[in-house]
Amino acid sequence: MQLVVFSMVLILPALLKEGLLSGIEFQGNCMDIIEEYGNLSCRLQGSGDLENVDPHSCTLECSGNGRTEG
Repeated sequence: MQLVVFSMVLILPALLKEGLLSGIEFQGNCMDIIEEYGNLSCRLQGSGDLENVDPHSCTLECSGNGRTEG
């Protein structure tokens, strides 16, 4: 079963909001962020590599099942 990572959905609104970080407006869009940081996000969560992206909801899907508890 593939894991959909929602962390980007939680982080993106803060990054895209005007005035964040000393009043600087972020000039990127969802796909730019996922392209640059998608694999990193999947790997940090122990979920393999970036496999698929849904640009409408700005979510990504990783190739693994996440960290195993043990």
